[in-house]
Amino acid sequence: MGRDDKSTEVKRRGAASRADGPLCLEVVAGSAAGRVLALEPGQTVLGRGSSADLVLDDTGISRHHARVGLNEEGMLTVEDLQSTNGVYVNGRLTDVAVLREGDRIELGPDAIIRVARGTSGQGRHGASGRLAALSPRELEVAGLAARGLTNAAIGKRLSISSGTVARHLANAYEKLEVGSRTALARLVIDAGLG
Repeated sequence: MGRDDKSTEVKRRGAASRADGPLCLEVVAGSAAGRVLALEPGQTVLGRGSSADLVLDDTGISRHHARVGLNEEGMLTVEDLQSTNGVYVNGRLTDVAVLREGDRIELGPDAIIRVARGTSGQGRHGASGRLAALSPRELEVAGLAARGLTNAAIGKRLSISSGTVARHLANAYEKLEVGSRTALARLVIDAGLG
């Protein structure tokens, strides 16, 4: 294999990895645990302020704590917005860092966010087909859950109790054979509904 052949193969492998699904922020610890936010090119603000794109209502988090940026080429970065308690990536304090799938962003003493990728095995068509098993209300609840809303927030928006929201989510988990809100959100995102 010549030198040009190797560089072509590396480029192909890189392109395949970008096609594995959308990048997401998955809250794995803190008051918003279980929320998943699909990222699109542009800026996403994390913080406890109501104007943040991902609201994290934990102690030690500033109103506008950090900004995650995704450019058109797929490069993901995080920047500390002069927060009181700083931003840690994989345990290291940082002002600005390039992120990769699997990296962990820590904000304050409790909130941990993991960079994840939507499931690759289903694709849009496969995920859409699986979601057809849900009732219209279950699909509506699943879509709001994929946007990061809590059960209480979903209930308020749909004028139903948070217990009813929990039942709809439990039904969706069973019908789709998924075990978590995160897995459900990934299906919704992969289907282009989140």
